[in-house]
Parts: sequence; structure tokens; C-alpha cells
Amino acid sequence: MAASISACENVCQDFGWISKIVPIMGDVGSFAAGIGLIIAFIQLSRWRHEAQSRKRAEVAEECLVAVRGVDYALNSIRHPVRRLVEVERLTSDLVFKDSLKKMADAEGVFQKLKSAQVRCDIHFGDAVVTSSIKELFFIRANIINALQKLIELSKATASVQDEQAVELTSIAFSSAGGEDEISKKQSEAVDGIFKVLLPIAQLEKSGIV
Repeated sequence: MAASISACENVCQDFGWISKIVPIMGDVGSFAAGIGLIIAFIQLSRWRHEAQSRKRAEVAEECLVAVRGVDYALNSIRHPVRRLVEVERLTSDLVFKDSLKKMADAEGVFQKLKSAQVRCDIHFGDAVVTSSIKELFFIRANIINALQKLIELSKATASVQDEQAVELTSIAFSSAGGEDEISKKQSEAVDGIFKVLLPIAQLEKSGIV
């Protein structure tokens, strides 16, 4: 019997350290759980950042596509060949009416830009992008106004035509080298938008790639 008691005492002595580390194990478990929560939070934050960056990239791409569409439309409407048709004198309003029709046909392109502008303002609020898009719409309004006045001038006397036609024609149509004031403003606006939004669309600023 005494031998049995001695054996029990020896076992208790050999494994007595278990009771001492149980509280420590509890602390370690809490610490591990805390670390797990921190890692999960970091992963969630990273996922949210990537999702936001991809959303911004989508909006930037949408805006760039719309801007390029407007750029192409304006270049087509203001093509210098159309200007040469009436270079001597405004003998007909057919070219101007046709240009107005082309502008009307491009309404969908401008609506896409207007929609993209709203989304850009929400996601970026960039002053350069906002002002540049407004400039493109301002150019459009100036072209329409110039074409309408040119149609009216085609019915006026030659002296009146000579006084006003040059300036209006330079607005409605681009020069052969694209060095006229309207073409320069259009190019500056498009370049300004691409400079800001292209890196975002390509995810270069997001840290994802």
C-alpha cells in the first residue's frame, strides 16, 4: 500500500508542472487569438483597398473612353477638309448644316462623357479633370454657335461675310495643321485628363500592380 502511495507521489511530482503552465497557456491562447484578429483585420483592409482601387480604375477607364470618343467626334466635325469647301466665300450653308447634323449625331458620345464626369467627381474630385471636361463641353457649345451664325451669314451680303466669317470659320473648323486656338484647347483638355486618369486606370497608383 505504501508502495502505491509512493508511486502516486512520484507521478504528481513528475507532472506537477502542468498545473503551473495552464494559466500561461490560457494567456498564450488569448494572445494567439488577438494576433489572428489583427491579421484578419489587415487582410480585410487590404481587400477593401484593392476593391476601391479597382473601382476607381473602372471609373477612370470609363471616363477616358468617353473623353476619347468626344475627341474623335470633335475632330471629325471640325475636319479641315470641311473648312476648305467654303474658304473663298460662304456661297452655301450645306456644309454648316451637315456639321450641325454631325454634332447632333454625336449627342450620345457627349452624354457618355457627362455621365462619366459625374462618377469622376464622386470618386476623384480632381480639379484638372473637372475643368478639362467642362472645357470640352464649352468647345462643343462654341462650335454649335459658330455653325449657326455661319448659316445666317451665308444669306448676308459679301461685306458682312468678310467681317465675321474668318473668326467663325476658325471656331467651326480646324486648321490643316491643327494649330488653331480651338484645336489647342481641345488637345490640352484631353491631355490633362489622360495625365491624371491613365495611371489610375492602369492601377499604377493603387499598389496592386
